[in-house]
Amino acid sequence: MNGPVTITVAKSAGFCAGVARAVDTAYTELNQNPNAKLATLGQLIHNRTVTDDLAVRGVRIINNLDGVRDETVIIRSHGIPITVENE
Repeated sequence: MNGPVTITVAKSAGFCAGVARAVDTAYTELNQNPNAKLATLGQLIHNRTVTDDLAVRGVRIINNLDGVRDETVIIRSHGIPITVENE
């Protein structure tokens, strides 16, 4: 490339509303109770920085409800099938 490159960040850049809500829910739970037992049903976000940070804080990612212990399960913004909701 020749010359400087200009990068413009859109005003609406960031997480979509559903992802922001799910991530905020996880951090709010952790901030209110640092010893909270949390799991997420699937990754809340495809952002390794966030998922690694949540993991360091003890939040585990599960792919199904088998073996769920005494913990709060946070559902990602993509939703879940009705069969899983019924579980």
